[in-house]
Amino acid sequence: LPHPNILKEKRPFSEMHIHLQDSLGDIFDQLKQAAINFQNLIATTINFSSLRPKMSLIKSTMGFSSGPVSFIKIYTSTFEALRQNLSSDYTPLQTFILNIHHPDILEFLIFIKNFQKNSLNKHLEFLIELTPAFLDALGKEEDFELINPENSQTINLLSAKNTFDLIVSTILENPAL
Repeated sequence: LPHPNILKEKRPFSEMHIHLQDSLGDIFDQLKQAAINFQNLIATTINFSSLRPKMSLIKSTMGFSSGPVSFIKIYTSTFEALRQNLSSDYTPLQTFILNIHHPDILEFLIFIKNFQKNSLNKHLEFLIELTPAFLDALGKEEDFELINPENSQTINLLSAKNTFDLIVSTILENPAL
């Protein structure tokens, strides 16, 4: 690695993209990898869109899923703890993504609003993956589908305009987003 003074002016040497699989083992294996990346000043983008929605049946335990936002909370807590121990002036950006069609998208937006208000850590970024289908519904002021990533079934409809308005209000309330 270059001299620490050079790091102050540099972006990360690399960036890693993780698309989580819907298994507890993968979620925590990738958390470990992302934490190691963070300590090595590697930016990581993590997509949570494949995780089953909150309250989905888990057949192996006959319990119910806590949904992607519960795991996003674990990841953000991990990075907040690691941030306090990072000695470099450069903190790698960690990005969390959820697709607009995920059934937990409203919970994700609420989490973003609350997180940004309470966090001093600006190294965490939250993105919503928009799709042409959503933008089309928005242009027509129609509803768009919330789709279960487990089986690609539509499980609900939301107003594209109201959802977009919530996204905009989240951004306006949190200029650092």
